[in-house]
Amino acid sequence: MKNFFLEIFTWWSSQTLGTRIYTLLNGK
Repeated sequence: MKNFFLEIFTWWSSQTLGTRIYTLLNGK
């Protein structure tokens, strides 16, 4: 069960990071 949440968290983190970078690059 722990690994399941870890995978979800890792995926969510990468998604959030990607969105943040995308916003930084295209926000200016």
